This record gives sequence, C-alpha cells and structure tokens, in this order.
Amino acid sequence: MKILLIFGGDSAESEISILTAKQIFEMGKGKWDIVPILIKKGRMFWCRSFRIVECAKDELDPKLFCEIVIAGKTVFLKRKKLKRLFEVDAAVVAAHGGSGENGELCAFLKMNQIPCSVGDSTALAIAMDKVFAKAVFRDFDVPVVDGFWFLKSEWEKDRKNILAKVEQWGYPLCVKPARQGSSVGISFAKNKTEFEKALSLAFEFDDKVLIERGLVGFRELNVSVVSVDGQIEVSEIEEPVRASDILSFADKYLGGQKCAKTSVENAKIGDISQKIGCKNGNVENGMAGSKRKFPAEIEPNVRDEIRAIAKDVARKLGFFGVARFDFLLLDGKVFLNEINSVPGSLAFYFWAKNGALEGYFDRLVDLCLKQKNDQKSCVVKILK
Repeated sequence: MKILLIFGGDSAESEISILTAKQIFEMGKGKWDIVPILIKKGRMFWCRSFRIVECAKDELDPKLFCEIVIAGKTVFLKRKKLKRLFEVDAAVVAAHGGSGENGELCAFLKMNQIPCSVGDSTALAIAMDKVFAKAVFRDFDVPVVDGFWFLKSEWEKDRKNILAKVEQWGYPLCVKPARQGSSVGISFAKNKTEFEKALSLAFEFDDKVLIERGLVGFRELNVSVVSVDGQIEVSEIEEPVRASDILSFADKYLGGQKCAKTSVENAKIGDISQKIGCKNGNVENGMAGSKRKFPAEIEPNVRDEIRAIAKDVARKLGFFGVARFDFLLLDGKVFLNEINSVPGSLAFYFWAKNGALEGYFDRLVDLCLKQKNDQKSCVVKILK
C-alpha cells in the first residue's frame, strides 16, 4: 500500500507540522510504503529524502524535492508533460492549521477518492474557527468562556466604540486570532496598553479576532478522542505545565524555554533550523516533548465531565479520526476551550502504552481504510 504523509502548508504552524510528520514517519518507516508530501506555497512536493531542516527552507533543493500533482488516486510528477508515478491507497494528514486543518485538504482528498485520517470537512471548518466553534458549543449546551469578536476592518473604522466595549467588559482579557492554533498570536491583556499590543499581534495572523474574559488561576486540561465507524474512544486526561498566564507556544514546543538563537516568544515561531538547536528545549519532540502531568490529578467527577463532553461534541459534529479537545478548569467549573482536529504530534502520546509507539501508524492507516469503507455515493438516474 502507498500511504501519503501530507504536512507543511502555509499557516503559521507549518514548521511544527514538519516535526509532527517526521515523528509519524519514523513510526511507520520500514513497515509501510510512506510517501512524504510537503505543501509549500500552495504546491505539493514529494520529499525524496525526509530532512527536517531542508523542508523548512524557503527555497527547496530540486534534488530532494519533486513537485507533484494529484489527480484521482494517481500521483504525477509535474513536468512539461505529466509523468505518472504511482497510485495512492490512503493519506495520513499531519498539516496543522490553514488548509490542512480547516477542511480544505480533507475535501480535496475526498474529491480525489483518497481516504484520509481526518474528517469530516464541515466539522473541521467549524473547529478551526474559534468564533464558529464557540457558537456551536453553546448550541450543544456546552459551557464556554464568554467572549465577543470583530474584524480588523471594524477595528480600523470603529476603534473608539470597540475600546468602550472592552472597558465595559473589564480586564483581564484573552486576545486570540480566530483561526490559528499552537497558541500562535494569543496574548493575555491586563490593561488598555497590553490589549492594543495583543490586538496588533493577533492581527498579524488573522483579520478576525476573538476576545474572551481572562480567567485567573485556571488549569488547562486536554483529552484526545478517536472517532471512527460510529465508535468514539476517549483517552485519559493530561494537564500541560505552563510558565505564564496561558499555555504559550514556548510551553508547548520548547519545554517552557525560549530559544537563544531566535526571538521565539508566545507567537513568534521563527526558523525551525534555528529552533532545533535550542538549549534545554524539546522542539524536536513537538507536543510530545512539552511538560505535562499525565494522567492529570483531578477529581473523578471532573474527569468524567470532561470525557463526556468530548465524546458528545465529537459525535454531534461528526468528527472522524484523532482530535484533541482542550478544556479550562476554574473553581470546579469546566469550559471547552477549543478542538484541535490535526493536533500536535497527532496526539500519539495520549495513546502510547507505557511509552511504546509501536502500532500507532498502523492505527492511522486503519482509520483511513475505515473511512474508505464508510464512503457512500448515490447515483440519480433521470428517466425520460
């Protein structure tokens, strides 16, 4: 079987996607015929040799990367005349953020009849947009942190009224780009000056922002969900360890440390070739290398509530594959924060038994094949 491993993309999380893909590739290497496919600047490249630093470069070495085109289940080498390379059986998606996580890539693969490890595209689109997701969660009677949103164009035209609304809400506030992950662009603002600075940062990554009440003294709790063939499995719960008001990019991917070689700070990801050498950091391990308590030390009723909400929301949204649900806990009250449909490290650390990774790539392929079996079509015949 030919299995595509698709990663990269043009989101702010593309470099982290490279790390995730390398982890997953190593799990299945030798047992499966894995074809790494890097998305860069809207184009797809077959990685002849999977080298992390080379994948992160702006200009790709043509000796290592060949541009390809996918049509139907066939991969073609892109030349003046397309050259047929091979047929594809399935695709494991490791592209964080952007088109990799908002349903576009999933829809493209489905259109080409290639079963993939994530879906459905509607659920992915909802989960990717924090504003849409919050509205849907409320409709499901799931508790969420109060908030409001606006566009960059509205801020530029009506700054005075938006600031007046902010003052009515009061501080602290959490400022988030509506369609980003990995804590990219998220800031905690305790006054007007910090709010405007946070807003400026958020607008670097999205022209739509979500403003939430800034909870103080909360705990972050995450759980992974595997949904396939009508069956939903929920993992144990983790508690990530953070070094600031929010779980920052540095907490997730640098073990709480900033890299001496780059200005990585909250959302400033920088160049991956610099981060790999970060002293005291765990960037090579992706989310699997961040500090955490697993399982989390929480009351049984909190554990049951979190797992029940995750299972119920996954079922109602029609999620397929592996996802990570992120929660906040404050004074015994649980809030659903967001869903990561293509989570860092594909959430394998939730499911590794005694740290063993054997069989995880097999499970991802199995998800693809079950999605293939679930696909249905209806041909409508028009009778004269």
